[in-house]
Amino acid sequence: MITSGERVWWLRLRRRVDVLWQVRLLGEESLEDTALFEMSGVQYELWAAPPDRWRLRRGGRPAGLPLPRDERIIEGNRWYWLGPDDGVEWGDAADSAPPTFRHLFEPWTLLERCQVSETGAEPVAGRPARVVVARPRDGADVTDWGAGADSYRLHLDAELGVALRAEASGQGGVFQVEEVLELREEPDPAPDLFRFTPGPDDVLYRTGESGPGKLLPLEDAVRAARAAGFDLLLPYPLPEGARLRAWLHRPGAQPRVRVQVDLADGARVVLVQRVAGPGEKPLWGNTYVEVSGSLPQAEQVLAGLAPVS
Repeated sequence: MITSGERVWWLRLRRRVDVLWQVRLLGEESLEDTALFEMSGVQYELWAAPPDRWRLRRGGRPAGLPLPRDERIIEGNRWYWLGPDDGVEWGDAADSAPPTFRHLFEPWTLLERCQVSETGAEPVAGRPARVVVARPRDGADVTDWGAGADSYRLHLDAELGVALRAEASGQGGVFQVEEVLELREEPDPAPDLFRFTPGPDDVLYRTGESGPGKLLPLEDAVRAARAAGFDLLLPYPLPEGARLRAWLHRPGAQPRVRVQVDLADGARVVLVQRVAGPGEKPLWGNTYVEVSGSLPQAEQVLAGLAPVS
């Protein structure tokens, strides 16, 4: 079994989901409820040092179509999800960490909740594996392995015990397949492989908080603000060496535009702008601004704020 955190394993995996089939099994009424499912045929790279160090990077689809950034790093209880639009979500609770295929390293989490029968042997990714079929007992929670399934077929690595392939079936059809395409031990992993260091573009937010939103060109952010009923305020002139970025965020029915000023010294000033609510004092016209950042830089930026004409 792979249990030692001193050894690091590299895997290339593929996850395929028949979303329509799974939606039918779960009794969902519309495809709007399928946002929690991965897209069909996505490949991943996984670096694993069980039980508590993982790094998962989402790759492209087989057709070569690009996908937004999706990378997850877990070291102990601290985890990070590097998402699209420069957002980085983080948290301290291991049970709230994004999924990383770790269940494939813990097949007993499925097998101990099922009636299991062994059906033979069949290699996967060039490695010998034994094949088992598992049928969940009544009330068993095995959603990590494919929600809505009434049976699972696993190929278990004969040496390591890892599930090299996991099929989830329901009503006679296979709707989810997770499979290892390559597996090897990393002889010389980088010392910072499971460590996250923020980049200059990253916007960190704690799990449970609102992320930055959708990254937009400034002209689109101006139009989005006007459509929401307020004027977008930008600093003029922009401090030397600084740059501007803007995100559109929609908490509930009230759109907000997050404007971030990245200053040359590495400091940041964030201006979250929206329509002023009852009793709130707008900074300009109907625009209410929430400011965060170090005080001297924020005062400098605020002094130059003006609506975009």
